This record gives sequence, structure tokens and C-alpha cells, in this order.
Amino acid sequence: MKFVNVFVVLVSAVAIVMLSLLIHPANNAVAAQEGQITESFNVSVTGEASVYLNPNKVIVNLGVETLSKTAKESQERNAEIMNDVLAALEQAGISREQIKTTHYSLYADYDWSNGDRVFKGYKTRHYIQVSSKNIDKAGSIVDAASSAGANYIGDIQFTLTDEAMLEAKKAAIAIATNNSKEKAMAIARTFGNYRIVPVKLSLSSYSPYPIYKGAIGNYMESERSASTQIYSGDIRVSATVQALYKAIPS
Repeated sequence: MKFVNVFVVLVSAVAIVMLSLLIHPANNAVAAQEGQITESFNVSVTGEASVYLNPNKVIVNLGVETLSKTAKESQERNAEIMNDVLAALEQAGISREQIKTTHYSLYADYDWSNGDRVFKGYKTRHYIQVSSKNIDKAGSIVDAASSAGANYIGDIQFTLTDEAMLEAKKAAIAIATNNSKEKAMAIARTFGNYRIVPVKLSLSSYSPYPIYKGAIGNYMESERSASTQIYSGDIRVSATVQALYKAIPS
């Protein structure tokens, strides 16, 4: 009798296992057809954001170039004109603290004529950078400097102060991070009721600013306008976040 009972129990166990094998594949097939995933999985997304602001700082690059037969004459003439330029900028409301030298050089200048190198003289170049938090001064800076003898106007940049740039970057990073979270959540919930947790986040940000060209290079007195009008555009501060989230069944 004991043998019969054991046999019946074994047969019943085998039947249950076989029934389970028949049922679970069907359930898995239904879940696959419905696009449901019952396990955790990773979601990799990119979050992006851009913040637009008005510039609050202007940078004007300008300079004086002189050419003379001797190095001494070239240097002296350059220094004389640059002193006039600095005085004119001061009259325009620019302090010496807002000015810095970015380049100074003295060299023998040559030209080519009929295949021969011909000595032209000694050229002195003195370039300065003028910064102002009053962006409306861009035109007056150019006018004051050129009227005093500056014969090189380089890039005119409209940008942000360090403090304003830092706040803009923080805002862009926060928005980009939320953007990555929203994307990951949208993907996860496509497969059912899931919540997401961050696994890894990496940041890369790029902050371009528009550059407006003045009268680039050398220009003569006759080419100067009575009043230079220079207009700024918006500053775009962008942030990109590469994010890895884990989607977990709720």
C-alpha cells in the first residue's frame, strides 16, 4: 500500500510539472505579444537643453600698427599713437582696468618685387582688448580708438560676465537632466508600470556666443564712419547630459 501511495504522489508531481511547463510558455508568449517586460532593464538616453540670454558684456579687440625705416622710430611712433588711443578711451568712459595688452611685436617687414625680397621697414604691432559691461559702448569704443589713430579693429564679442555665464550653465544643466529623465520614463513605461533610478550621468556643455566683425584689419582715416553702429544678438548656453537609468517594475 505504501508503494502505491508513493507512486500516486510521484505521478501527481510529474503532472503538476508538465502542466506548469505548458502554462508558463503560454503566459510568456502573451506577455511578449503585449510588449510587457517583467524584469529590470537599463535605459540609455541623452538630455539636451538651451538657455537664451541677452549679453551683458562686450569685448573689443583693437590695435595700432606702425611701419618706419628704423626699429626705434617704429616703436616710438607706435607708443605715441597708443597713448592717444588710451587717452581717447578714457574720455569715452573706459578705465585702464578694462584694458589689457594681448599682443606686442616688432619685426623687419619685407615685400616681394620681381622675385626679389625688398625691405619695407620695421613694423610694430600693439594690440589691446577693451572690455565693458555696458554693451551699448561697443560703437563708441571703436569710434574713440580709431579717431585717435588705432588702425586695426579685430573681433567684437558680445558675451556674458562670469557670474551670469555660471548661472546660465546651471539652468541649462538642470533642464537637460530633467529632459533625460523624461525620455527614460517615456521609454520605460512603454513596457508597463515602471519606475526609473539613475545609474550614471555625464555632462558636456557648450556655450557659444555671437562674434560681430568690425572693420577687420587695417583701415584708413577716409574709411571711418562718423558713428559706428554695432548690434548684439542673444547668447545661447547649451548643455547635454548622457544618462543611464535602470527601469524597475513598480
